[in-house]
Amino acid sequence: MTRPVPWLAVSLLAVGVSVSEASADSSAERDFAQGIAACTSCHGEQGEGGDARFPYYPRLAGQSAPYLYQQLRAFQTGERDYALMNRIVSDLPDDYLREIAKYFARQTPPKLDLPVNSDAAQLELGRKLVQESPQSADGKACIECHGATLAGDSREHAPAIAGQHQPYLSAALQDWKAGKRPDLGASGMAAIAASMSDQEINAAAAYLASLPVTARPDETLPLPKPDTREAVGSNAQGIATEQSGLYYPMPDTASDQVRRGRYLAIVGDCAGCHTQDVDQPFAGGVRLDSPFGPMFGPNITPHPEHGIGGWTAEEFREAMLDGVAPGHKYLYPAFPFTSYALVKPEDVDAIKAWLDTLEPLDVPSREHDLQWPFSMRPLMLGWRLLFFWPDPFEASSTHSDTWNRGAYLVKGLGHCEACHSPRNLLGAGKNDEALGGGVVEQWRAPNISSNPDYGIGSWSLEALQTFLKTGQAPDHTIAAGPMRQVIHRSLQFLTDEDLHAIAYYLKNAEAQNESAPAATAEAGPNAPSDPKTGLGAYAEHCASCHGRDGRGKAPDYPPLAGNPTVTDADPTNVLRVILEGGFAAATDDEPHPHSMPPFGPSMSDEQIAAVASYVRSNWGNRASPASPQQVNGLR
Repeated sequence: MTRPVPWLAVSLLAVGVSVSEASADSSAERDFAQGIAACTSCHGEQGEGGDARFPYYPRLAGQSAPYLYQQLRAFQTGERDYALMNRIVSDLPDDYLREIAKYFARQTPPKLDLPVNSDAAQLELGRKLVQESPQSADGKACIECHGATLAGDSREHAPAIAGQHQPYLSAALQDWKAGKRPDLGASGMAAIAASMSDQEINAAAAYLASLPVTARPDETLPLPKPDTREAVGSNAQGIATEQSGLYYPMPDTASDQVRRGRYLAIVGDCAGCHTQDVDQPFAGGVRLDSPFGPMFGPNITPHPEHGIGGWTAEEFREAMLDGVAPGHKYLYPAFPFTSYALVKPEDVDAIKAWLDTLEPLDVPSREHDLQWPFSMRPLMLGWRLLFFWPDPFEASSTHSDTWNRGAYLVKGLGHCEACHSPRNLLGAGKNDEALGGGVVEQWRAPNISSNPDYGIGSWSLEALQTFLKTGQAPDHTIAAGPMRQVIHRSLQFLTDEDLHAIAYYLKNAEAQNESAPAATAEAGPNAPSDPKTGLGAYAEHCASCHGRDGRGKAPDYPPLAGNPTVTDADPTNVLRVILEGGFAAATDDEPHPHSMPPFGPSMSDEQIAAVASYVRSNWGNRASPASPQQVNGLR
């Protein structure tokens, strides 16, 4: 007799498996949404867009993944200029950008009751403009690119525009009309907007905002691949992976000198100033904000006209070690030749040998935009007479090889001292306060001397080495601002021996007291904030990740109690982190790092100053309060 099959049990089991799988998928979606809080905090957890208070954050849900990816790439390369977005995505790996685009693309567009400021006549004008009147030069109406339901068509680089906020649509069209928004792909929006009057722009935006949101038809189009040069494999120093290959390409047949040169270029973080777009490695374009005006990293590919293709090895050595380019052109100290003067000539030659293997890219270097009289290069001769006395690096006979290697990297090629030391009014480093803290692009480069109270003296050697490798020291802090980018582009690829040497040297370097140079303009009085306001804002916006006790949740959410970023004498960094949010350092070990929401768009100067003051004065923290004036100076 055949035993009866318990069909009910099997059915229930199948249902249970199905529910479990769905639950797992849902949980994974929630975890991903939480991880990209820097995006979802403005655009909504499901990409539904900003509410009536924040109508300028567009709906991302249901947009074409290729379109979203294209926009993220444009923010990353600087083609689209919105400072907050530029900083948030600046150093995210390409596959993470793709995952973010896919996440929002698969969300169901929600039905929102958006306010529309218009009358019937304006809506009718808008309908004709969108549905009937061809505004573009090639005779296409809006529906011909954006689809019959205006749900978008990635093949035309056309997003979904039905049901977007009216203010956002109006602002986008006005930006295209004024030439402030790039016409990516083949959309032709710049020409269309230029042909429209302000009345027509407002009418079209009102009509589009009044339409229901419809799901975009399923499509199987792949996301476009960036025009990146092929990543290469490991070199003798163990520098591997696609990320290093994208920034630091190398031929398969490279000599030992070229391989060593690439590693040394990674140590020096050359990509930080010379690679704006990974599709054009070392073609320059990176903007550096200095107290004297914006500066731009030049093209250093071997292009004969726009790069260094015509430079001899001796000329390259003179630029690196003496700060003088061919034609007796004095270089500004934003290029850290004062540190590179300590680099061994054979190491400089190896870097040049590697640079000569790069693809010569026909990209003109952008001129600096310095204020007068700093724009007059001959003045650098006087600066050099006052502040530049180059000497080669000499190993100390009283210290170990590890200490000497660390000193060579920190003082010379790695130029840690150049960023983490204070400077005088003319931009020269104060050598007697080396590693005592400095200012980099309006961020505070903290004291990293061996001082146990103000520097890293209380950190274990292992914690410091882990931080240099990953950007995270679970008991201390997470890298932010320029340091996050240094770890992403450079430090994560250093050998363990070199990271150990840097950490060992820093732990044994001369202790410096807190100098706290102001990273902002005059901040005004540091008036204490209302403790209740700070506590309330912290409980609402911060406690769920960092804990009510300020201990955080390792490894993604750092502690605030005892966090040197929080307790620094200068509150600049903690204020910028609250204002701008952003992702932790992306590394090969953690290519999809968690992020923190930017609170600048949703919180007032007073609220941000209050919450910063609260975290700086609780859980054993004893730092001075922040002021609304300081917050305003950083916006």
